[in-house]
Amino acid sequence: MSFLDNSSIIFISVMGGFGIVCNSLLLAAIKFRSPPSLKSYSILLENCAIMDLAGCVNSTLCISRWIVFRDMSIIVYLGPRSLISGSLCHILHCALF
Repeated sequence: MSFLDNSSIIFISVMGGFGIVCNSLLLAAIKFRSPPSLKSYSILLENCAIMDLAGCVNSTLCISRWIVFRDMSIIVYLGPRSLISGSLCHILHCALF
């Protein structure tokens, strides 16, 4: 792998890990610090935080690289989930969009 591949893997892993930590802290704050008067708003925030957390976990575990040719493109999965199954990576990558 080239320097750009390695640097992009490191960058995506760090940013995904940061997103996982921040969304987990946000979920804990929503769960334990929300006043009862903001119950409906906290449910909305909790839903958004759960979706963001799922996206961060998915993008961290399924790192992809796009190789574009003249009339076609290829997706190469570089993340740890690619060791399990390439088709699982493709399905979960489609779920991100």
